[in-house]
Amino acid sequence: MGIAFYVYENLDEFSKWYKDKVEAKREVNESCILVSDMYIKPKEEKLLISLKNETLFKNPDVSRSIACYQDSNILNYITDEHVLVLYDKVQYDPKNNQLQFYPKRIGKPMLLIPVGRYYGDTPSKKKVIEWEYKFYDLHANRVNFILKEKK
Repeated sequence: MGIAFYVYENLDEFSKWYKDKVEAKREVNESCILVSDMYIKPKEEKLLISLKNETLFKNPDVSRSIACYQDSNILNYITDEHVLVLYDKVQYDPKNNQLQFYPKRIGKPMLLIPVGRYYGDTPSKKKVIEWEYKFYDLHANRVNFILKEKK
């Protein structure tokens, strides 16, 4: 199975579901590995996820459409065709239950990914993802996103 994407309404909702899995004492917390960057290869509709980890994914599977890499080795796989995903260019569409990368007012986004599960009260409109809180769960093989709250 591939990597799943879960979206949480806010940080409190994420903490409610992950409170028993997060251990501050461990050197590598395999339930909450921080996602640092993401790159899209638009022609092939591939997503490269860069993780802040130096022990896992030393030899990533580059044949997959969604693959994880280390911060230190992802630059070996990036070409001119790849586009860095910017902080305000990912949004959750509750109507279609999808993540949209580089959404457009008219037309198809650069990349669409279905959301496996949404936790919390479903918003009525599209909402941007909070860029500071993106986590990869190694045990469940999922990426957790949290929606940006209005300030």
